[in-house]
Amino acid sequence: MTALNEEQSSLAVSTGVGVETPFKRFLSDYKESSVAVLGAIGVGVVMFIALFGPWLAPTDPYDLAQVSVLDSRLTPGETMMSGATAWLGTDGAGRDMLSAMIYGMRISLGVGIGSGIIALMFGCSIGLIAAYCGGRVDTLIMRVVDIQLSFPAILVALILLAVWKVKPNDPGYYAIFKIIVALVVVQWAYYARTIRGSALVERRKEYVEAASSLALSDQRVLFRHLLPNCLAPIIVVGAIQTAHAISLEATLSFLGLGLPQTEPSLGKLIANGFEYVMSGKYWISVFPGIALLFMIMSINLVGDRLRDVLNPRLQK
Repeated sequence: MTALNEEQSSLAVSTGVGVETPFKRFLSDYKESSVAVLGAIGVGVVMFIALFGPWLAPTDPYDLAQVSVLDSRLTPGETMMSGATAWLGTDGAGRDMLSAMIYGMRISLGVGIGSGIIALMFGCSIGLIAAYCGGRVDTLIMRVVDIQLSFPAILVALILLAVWKVKPNDPGYYAIFKIIVALVVVQWAYYARTIRGSALVERRKEYVEAASSLALSDQRVLFRHLLPNCLAPIIVVGAIQTAHAISLEATLSFLGLGLPQTEPSLGKLIANGFEYVMSGKYWISVFPGIALLFMIMSINLVGDRLRDVLNPRLQK
């Protein structure tokens, strides 16, 4: 019986059938939490809307030929002058709220992911250099990181955007560039500190010493050997920081320092309807707020589950 089991095991290994790969194990662990699965579905829905937004939106809310002031502040379900149904109502300018929210989700998600990727690349490079070099270089970089993290993120972003003065007549891409740069400045220190802690542990291991003894370049040791073994915590921080970037961008847009009217984000849509909340026209602010909450909660649920799955200390 034992010989038969050994033969079946060797056959499974040779054919790949029944072998639990790391990816299958990851999916199995992730699916143990039904809430996290719902979060992943929510992220998938948001990504689908962001990619196919122009085809999903009933109208282009920022095409002046399709917007009429006579459609201003219609209640959900009313018919617009064009004959289309405003399922979620319209705002003060007569724009269809459903279409405006779809376009706003595209902008918010694009800014959050774009700033997150740039901050990850910059912060990881700085953190790896600090851990690998050590000594004064590590001390100097970490003191800069400590100073950065000592200030509230919203305060740093407000100061930067107040200095750069995003003007209403700025081109949309220029305003988005300013927002992304401000978010990168706010976020990079989190990535640097996270990967520096992981790299300090990995740096003492034998494979790093073996790579260094082969006279490999520092760049190759850092990015080909050290970085791949520090990705687990970075993935978790990346997911959480993306949600934080979306929330921060919405806050800045709500305060009037974010994107202009021509580049709508969910924060700007909430701000546009804030004055109408007390008059009973709740949908202008409430529906974009629900969409923003849905995005942030979905990403945070995925990030929390990734933290549990990718951290061996938290596994039972």
